[in-house]
Amino acid sequence: MKIAATSTAPKGLCLIAVWLLTGCQHLPGGPQPARLVSPEQSVQQALQERVSSALGTPVVLSPRALTETSRLIVEAPPSPRTSEQNKAFKLGRPDHFTLWKKKQQCWLRHEKSGREWVLANARCAPK
Repeated sequence: MKIAATSTAPKGLCLIAVWLLTGCQHLPGGPQPARLVSPEQSVQQALQERVSSALGTPVVLSPRALTETSRLIVEAPPSPRTSEQNKAFKLGRPDHFTLWKKKQQCWLRHEKSGREWVLANARCAPK
């Protein structure tokens, strides 16, 4: 006795489902992860100010920050532990930022808070 497997779903629906599952990661014209392209000193300064503002403490960023990748990870400064060992330090969790290109503008997003800022005069390219 042979049993034939049949599908009641049309082939077109299956193809659409596969396309939706694999092809819609970033729609054209929608936000895309990006990297800075030849950032001028004013853009680097604005980036540093936005990150410092988000973290509530001054930070110093490399001039190459966000030029090779869309992700920026800022290590938390060590803070003294409240223990018997006065020389021990506790490391905080790093903060993550992502650069996005939205409608020809570069946007910086702080992942923890969800806050976003436009980086005026910045040029960025999709990653």
